[in-house]
Amino acid sequence: FFLFSYSANSQVAKRNQDVKISNIDFLNSDALDFSPTFYREGLVFVSSRTEGEKIDPKINERYFDLYYADLGRDGKPSPPQEFSVKINSEYHEGPVTFNKAGDKIFFTRNNLSENNKPIPNSNGIVKMKIYEADKGTSEWENIRELPFNDNEYSCLHPSIDVDNQRLYFVSDMPGGQGGMDIYYTEFKNGTWTTPINAGTKVNTPYDEVFPFIHNSGILYFSTNKPGGDGGFDLYRLMPDRAYPFAVSLGEPFN
Repeated sequence: FFLFSYSANSQVAKRNQDVKISNIDFLNSDALDFSPTFYREGLVFVSSRTEGEKIDPKINERYFDLYYADLGRDGKPSPPQEFSVKINSEYHEGPVTFNKAGDKIFFTRNNLSENNKPIPNSNGIVKMKIYEADKGTSEWENIRELPFNDNEYSCLHPSIDVDNQRLYFVSDMPGGQGGMDIYYTEFKNGTWTTPINAGTKVNTPYDEVFPFIHNSGILYFSTNKPGGDGGFDLYRLMPDRAYPFAVSLGEPFN
């Protein structure tokens, strides 16, 4: 992954002229490295770099694990290390999101049984689920899946808002716009509510994935719908209702 920076400017065209993209060499590897999330003094991210990890035959890559790298207040970042022996498994983990206090994590994982065996759906496919866990004294504990998960479809890519009350995620559950859609659920009366589709301002018959809800209320996500610069492009939806649809971030992001 890369570091994006830009100067504040209300005009999109001008802002993009000021964008500078830098490769974060000390974090990247020759494997897949993606979905960085700020945590404490560093970043938690997803990677297939783990030596000796089994290969997922569907993508011909090692199964994903979570890594953490301290960015260093003195400007000397530490080498990435595996994030958690409790959360990382023999199968896929990530992406993740943390609540504001940093003592609760929501993460994607393959649908696994209590003894960490994959659970296939009726078509023989192991789907993804969203789990949460609490920060203990030395490790994450009390790992449990969220109530709206289902063996038949995937729920993945969580992102929680600054108030810890709304969780955005991706799913191919029935009733969506088509492909993968972005949904949200709200924390009420001690539980997460039935998910709500984010609607046609965001979702299309194609795939909308990797949502990120900024503290300002802007929803960023990726989609492969037609009209972009190619493949998956980055879009954003402003919280102001005056904006009728999400817009592309344009070059050089896309």
